[in-house]
Amino acid sequence: MPDGDIVHVNLPRRYQKPYKQLCEGQYSDVELTRAVLRPLKRDLQEYGDAPLKLIQQVVAEMNQISHEPLLKQSLKRLV
Repeated sequence: MPDGDIVHVNLPRRYQKPYKQLCEGQYSDVELTRAVLRPLKRDLQEYGDAPLKLIQQVVAEMNQISHEPLLKQSLKRLV
């Protein structure tokens, strides 16, 4: 693995295998996708729809940013 065979301690155990597969680079996109989706599905089942609600709230906040006059002026200067 690129980081010296270190699987990061903060990485949940269920994601360690996909991480190793990704680093090894010898797995197809389909295999990697399945390896990640299994634990992700379990996470969503455990946490319910709270992560989805959070994502929706973040999107709503980010969409509102473009309507803020002060930010519009700052963005115009950058462009």
